[in-house]
Amino acid sequence: MRRRTFLAQCAALVAPRPAIAGRLSAPLEVVACHRALRFLIDRQHEDGSWKSDVYGAFKDGRALTPLVSLALTRVGSEISRGAVAEAMPWIEAHTAGIAGMFPIHNASWILQATAGGEDYATLRQAMTGRLRQLQLNASLGWERRHPYFGGWSYAPLAPRAANETAPFQQPNLSASVLAIAGLIASGTGADAPIMRDALRFLRRCQNLPRGGRAPSRFDDGGFFQLHDDPSRNKAGLAGTDSDGRVYQRSYTSATADGLRGLTMCGLDQEDPGVAAATRWLDKNLRLDDVPDLRHYAAYSTALAGAILPTHAGARTWRKLVKISLLKDQRADGSWQNTAGEMRENDPLVATSLAVLALA
Repeated sequence: MRRRTFLAQCAALVAPRPAIAGRLSAPLEVVACHRALRFLIDRQHEDGSWKSDVYGAFKDGRALTPLVSLALTRVGSEISRGAVAEAMPWIEAHTAGIAGMFPIHNASWILQATAGGEDYATLRQAMTGRLRQLQLNASLGWERRHPYFGGWSYAPLAPRAANETAPFQQPNLSASVLAIAGLIASGTGADAPIMRDALRFLRRCQNLPRGGRAPSRFDDGGFFQLHDDPSRNKAGLAGTDSDGRVYQRSYTSATADGLRGLTMCGLDQEDPGVAAATRWLDKNLRLDDVPDLRHYAAYSTALAGAILPTHAGARTWRKLVKISLLKDQRADGSWQNTAGEMRENDPLVATSLAVLALA
């Protein structure tokens, strides 16, 4: 299907229609997703890719095409499936470059976008192998007691334990949860050794007592991004306890990530870590507690709410996400964050995350 046909169908899909007696109008989030669909497809290039008009590092298509493709798979319309079908040959032709640039993001997005089908077996095998290659585990000399063991960073090369770990190679929570989601989409079971190792890392990113020590006032059950760099733990430091232990502040997107990660690793609502993270979100959820991550927070919070269908508070989380996003959608169907440090000021990034949250 050619681009002009896509756009004509999208325009028809979201054009105002007269009310039909006895028929309810589409839910607002469905209308919002289809308006976003028109925006995204309008910006798909003839080669099938999406390229940024904002950031030079995103201009060649490798950074954005997997993310936008995943968002469109969640819309679930014939139009969105057609756009993804046009994108996949481009992704397959650029597999090596995609796996080298933002490998955790891209491998996870692609595995999730292609899950449930038998197509793209070679691509899926490459992306699964990339995720397995980048975990800090015993194969790279990391010992289980090390705080980095079991995690992933955003770097394209995982460090060996014997070497100095550069800041960008230090594992963090969001990269690790992305990797876990990709592995689950690849068919990896929650009881696989790689997932058990990942769970050890996730536990260390939660503000809960460990090793038999007494709780402190900072053990609130929330999650933080990483251990050793307060500047990259977006909410900063929480404080220091009477024994001199430094605590990172819990925040919404990290806690939603951590909750999702724990459940993807096979834990249920009765697990103390899952229960503590759930309570934290019930009490502290704010999508703008880290302004740079507002759309990512909406995305992760919506997914966290979806995995706890019996928890009454989860419906409140999802409602908050929906209200916030519907209020902020722009006239052209896109979303954009005014804060740019985490690249959400690129409308292709923010809109894709918003669609994933609403859909």
